[in-house]
Amino acid sequence: MSNREFKEEVSELAHQLVQIDRSVFFGIQDQAKWLPKHQLDNATVMCPPFVGKNYEKGGLLLLGINPGGGGERAKNINEGDQKLYPIIKDFKISKDEIYKKYWSLFVPTFREVKPTWDIYPQHIEPLLNASGVTLDEICYLNVLQYRSRGDKYPDSISDMNLVIKPSFENFVKPFIKLVAPSMVVCLGKQVDKYIKSYWVTIPCKRLVWNRSRALKPEVITDREDCIESLKLRNKSYKEVTK
Repeated sequence: MSNREFKEEVSELAHQLVQIDRSVFFGIQDQAKWLPKHQLDNATVMCPPFVGKNYEKGGLLLLGINPGGGGERAKNINEGDQKLYPIIKDFKISKDEIYKKYWSLFVPTFREVKPTWDIYPQHIEPLLNASGVTLDEICYLNVLQYRSRGDKYPDSISDMNLVIKPSFENFVKPFIKLVAPSMVVCLGKQVDKYIKSYWVTIPCKRLVWNRSRALKPEVITDREDCIESLKLRNKSYKEVTK
């Protein structure tokens, strides 16, 4: 498969995935429990999964839980969302120029605004630095690409079965199978729990980045171990490609 063919498949699949309605994941509980109270028009649109312009199969994929922007701070739309969401909305409703709108509009805009979000300096940048890559060389997506009220994520078995199980079947598995990373970094132990529950045979290695806010000694150790594993992966990759 040529690079152009791969990119065409990525943009087409991303376009198919953003058509999946919130109700597939949240069901009849959405209005009462999951739908954010602010920026409702943005909350009803799924952000496409991001693939860097230089990503190649066998690369690195960062997997989060869900996008931010579902809490009280979303009363006032930030500059990044002002840039990104009109492009996301247009991408979803578009009937043509799917390739151009994904690769020439969505990807560079996401690339521009991602470093402005809270998660980036503490949880994304260290992983990129350890891996010797930038956003241009990785994939980034969440188990659930829709915003949720208060940025909460399913943690009970009943909520996980309602929300996360269909997300894996309809969204996560198809996309990861297409982009075929060699390594997935779970952004938080909850993401790893989701994988263990709904995709035991995930076809790639994975690491877990501890996102705990309390920087206890075990959290620091977990993060250091993840960083060292990524550095070793980067070193091995460079030796193979010499």
